[in-house]
Amino acid sequence: MTIGRSRRCTLALPENMPGVSGRHCKLVFMQGRLVVIDQGSTYGTLIHGQKIPPNQPVALRAGSSFALGGQQNTFTILEREK
Repeated sequence: MTIGRSRRCTLALPENMPGVSGRHCKLVFMQGRLVVIDQGSTYGTLIHGQKIPPNQPVALRAGSSFALGGQQNTFTILEREK
């Protein structure tokens, strides 16, 4: 799943959303774990307020949050209902 302002993203955010790049980050499953990968965005993808390195997967789990460019654009991973 790609996230960003581009209409080509799986989750296309409003074009005027500050701090969000056209193709900001992606969420993928790697080895059974959900990871977020920053796509070289201008303002970065943050976990716990810290920018993650571009193009390097960072594992997420239920309850984890990540932000696009700033805390105003925060997403939280919820646990899937069984």
